[in-house]
Amino acid sequence: TGAVAAVVFVKLSATSAAFVYLVATAIMLGTQCWVAFVAGPTMRANLEKIAFGDIQSRLFPKMGMVVMNCSALAITGYFRAHNRFDLGYVSLAICSFISNFNCFIFFPACTGYMFEMRKHAEESKERKQARTMFGITHGIANISTLVSIAA
Repeated sequence: TGAVAAVVFVKLSATSAAFVYLVATAIMLGTQCWVAFVAGPTMRANLEKIAFGDIQSRLFPKMGMVVMNCSALAITGYFRAHNRFDLGYVSLAICSFISNFNCFIFFPACTGYMFEMRKHAEESKERKQARTMFGITHGIANISTLVSIAA
């Protein structure tokens, strides 16, 4: 699919490439803002902790895939439309890097630690270690998502 996308982008006019870049950026930003500022806090306030974690463990990988693919489309469309490396390109590259990192590293790690916590008794050493690692990976994933939104 990457080779097909490359061929398609080469044949796009600069105007069409700019359209693809803008739509992909809008979807990427909208997805991140919706999950981070609307869906996540609403579910946390209205669901039991276990149900919330189960939904988030399925929602975040989907958000990661949407953002990762849209960031790839956006950076490709931007470069095709502008043919230069500038601040816009660097911002999209940062978003792309962060979305790949979140999708393949932090979201799976965070989910794994969440499920690991559930395996152990409430005050056990293993649960405390899993909770600490969950907090660290969750915090990094949240901060990196906010950096991606800001970029």
